[in-house]
Amino acid sequence: MIIDREGLAGTKKRLNHLNINPIVFKDVSKYQFYSSFILANLNPRFMIAYTDFYFFKTYRTYMKNYVRMYKYPDTFTPIFNDSYYGLTKEIKEDSLVYYNKMKQQGVFYQRPKASALILKVTNKEIELLNKIQSLFDKHHTNYKIVISPLYDQIPMEEEQLQLLYSIFGKENIFDFSGKNNLTEPISNYFESSHYKPNVAKIILDSIY
Repeated sequence: MIIDREGLAGTKKRLNHLNINPIVFKDVSKYQFYSSFILANLNPRFMIAYTDFYFFKTYRTYMKNYVRMYKYPDTFTPIFNDSYYGLTKEIKEDSLVYYNKMKQQGVFYQRPKASALILKVTNKEIELLNKIQSLFDKHHTNYKIVISPLYDQIPMEEEQLQLLYSIFGKENIFDFSGKNNLTEPISNYFESSHYKPNVAKIILDSIY
């Protein structure tokens, strides 16, 4: 399981089209599930951008949040739906230009970034984590929990770490948050949210 500090803080059910659970989980109705996608597609700005591009085949600046036109598009495997960032090709072509551009745009900023707030443990969080752990036990799951090495270098709160240790066992928790050899080089990141496959490989190799 890949988690981060903000992910732990999110205990409310999200019903938007990016986060809603499939119907098979039986925690949302068919109406809630399908309407979330219908409403997303009926977004007026999306509809205008999509229709404009569909008929005139001309990419305009206002479309950037709705029509993806990248020089290096992402690719996906048809069976497993693994995604591969097109940014890998852009970086390979000229990494210096790429990272200077991202710095100028403020994507890569001065670190360590101060945390906006301390994420305290809540009763709802404890309840949900215990439910996850009980499901792991029920299905005899061999699991590991990885706290992501995020670019912001904000470490996981100690209170949150102790909670994870108490529920899942310290031997199953691998904390890569904060300032370390994975989070220090900006070359380990595509942008401030996603790290590269080489980082993921280092993490997996350190676990197994």
